[in-house]
Amino acid sequence: PGANSGMYFRAKFMEGWPEGYEAQVNNSYTRDPKKTGSLYNIVNITEQLMKDDEWYEEHIIADGDHIQIKLNGKTVVDTRDGKYS
Repeated sequence: PGANSGMYFRAKFMEGWPEGYEAQVNNSYTRDPKKTGSLYNIVNITEQLMKDDEWYEEHIIADGDHIQIKLNGKTVVDTRDGKYS
């Protein structure tokens, strides 16, 4: 409870915050309103979709410019980004 993390993909290894995409992992950390399932600063989800202390699957599918994030099989992000078209 209260943890805040993320999974970076298509990211450049570097010191500090990586340049790239972040799939948010934050169920109940209150100082950041972007919750689990968000594609950070591109598609932000503010509703708590996953509960603390319960297992769930978070899938990231990046195919060309099409990016999807799924939580327990449910698509919560489905967007396109011209950077990789």
